[in-house]
Amino acid sequence: MPYFEAQMLGGNLSRLLDHLTPRYFTFAMNGFVTGLPEGAIDTIVDHFQSAPAASWALAFDHYLHGAVCRVPETEMAFSLRQRGYSFRLSAFQERVRPTEACSAWVKSLHDALEQFSGGRIYLNYLSDQGELGVRSAFGANYQRLAALKKRYDPTNFFRLNPNVLPGVG
Repeated sequence: MPYFEAQMLGGNLSRLLDHLTPRYFTFAMNGFVTGLPEGAIDTIVDHFQSAPAASWALAFDHYLHGAVCRVPETEMAFSLRQRGYSFRLSAFQERVRPTEACSAWVKSLHDALEQFSGGRIYLNYLSDQGELGVRSAFGANYQRLAALKKRYDPTNFFRLNPNVLPGVG
């Protein structure tokens, strides 16, 4: 809907809400790859051949290069300082919940791309990788951050984020 048309709706926002209310359920995961060698591309193409959903997306972001990659990994908490690509993978279905086949396909491609990740992930792109994802995002800095968390937040009050557990190395 064009912006000007949305502004002309006045008090009746039903057309705008109909336009914005999603009819599609999305299952998504995010990750990181250090490059896109032929094996990674073959993996992607093979998975696209068997996509169970009518709509899917895989977007690669050219990861931060240059100056950010010249800072030593242990210099700051943020440790992903290598060339690569962050990616977002999702499948869409027009339904209330995704089918198991839809979520299994996303997980399968995500897991297949893991071999190209170098064991890393961009912290802001964590999806449901849990503690293993947080450890991958902070890399060698995780133990130092856990020690700081134990000192300044031993009860884990600040836990509603990609959580570093206090004192767990």
